[in-house]
Formats: sequence, structure tokens, C-alpha cells
Amino acid sequence: MPIEGKVTALSARRVRLLVLFGLLALLVAATALVFLARARHQTAAPTHTALTPVKAQPVHSRATHAARPAVRHHSTAPTVPPGFPLVVHRALERRAVVVVSLVVGGGAANDAAVTEARAGAKSSGSGFLRVNVGRNGLARAFATLLGGDMQLPATLVAKRPGSIYVRFDGYADRAIVAQAAHNARK
Repeated sequence: MPIEGKVTALSARRVRLLVLFGLLALLVAATALVFLARARHQTAAPTHTALTPVKAQPVHSRATHAARPAVRHHSTAPTVPPGFPLVVHRALERRAVVVVSLVVGGGAANDAAVTEARAGAKSSGSGFLRVNVGRNGLARAFATLLGGDMQLPATLVAKRPGSIYVRFDGYADRAIVAQAAHNARK
């Protein structure tokens, strides 16, 4: 076989291998796109928003606005139940459900528990309160509330008018906290 025939045979093999690798790369890329599209579809939040009609407000001059007396609306905040810590009650005045992270001091376990509780509260649209029971002198109030048995770190989900919906001793991840806070609204 002359040299020109060998070069042509080698070139044909190279072309076949190049086409084969190109098709393989195309198949891998298409598979990756399918998996990414599925993952994005599963984690995407629903984008449905309810539109409410806006009523046009009449324009008032300063004279009519100043002539009306100021109307004060008194909040119908619930009274503090006996034995319920005031810091939690104040947080419940702002939000119907509050995630309370109880810690004493610092440390990696406390920081991880607080981070997860805060993320769970944020994802459920609830309030969040971090309480260092050692520094704030609240250990007695929370021990009374929890029946004397307090293992820290702990995460509580409190709801109006002043009750503990659920209690997690130790570490609770953000998904569990978010689900508990969501359930407390029902």
C-alpha cells in the first residue's frame, strides 16, 4: 500500500473518531440540560400572585385634611399569658408565628441551630427571635414555660395568642422548622 493510501486510511479513522466523540459530547450535554431543567423546575417557587383592584383615593387639600381630627386605632394585642416570656410576647405582637431559637453562650452547635432556625423562619414568612437564656437571665422564664426540662440549643415555634406550637430540642434543620411554622398558621 502506498503512503498516500495509509494517510487517507488514518484520516478516515480520525474523522470517524472525531464524529463519534462529538456525538458523545452532544449526548452528554443534552442529558445535562434535561437534568438541569428538571432541577430548576422542581425548585422554582410558584409565581402566582393575586391581583387586587386598587380603589382610586380622592385628593384632599391641606385645609380639609388638617380639619379632621386624628383617629387613633388601638391595637388588639393579646395580653401576656401567665408564665409566658415577655420577649416572645412582644415578637408575637408583630408576627402571628415566631420561631424562637434558645441558646446559652456561643459555640458551633448553637450557631448552626440558630442559622437553621432563622432560615426556616424566613422561608415560612414567620418572625424570628434568638434568645441567649444565659446572658439575658431568661432561663427561669423559659424553664417554667417548658416544664422545667430545657435542653439547649432548642427551637420553639410560638403562635398567637401566646402558646408554644412545637418544640425541638437540639438541632432542627430549616425544612423542619419551616414546615412547623407553616403548620402553626393553620
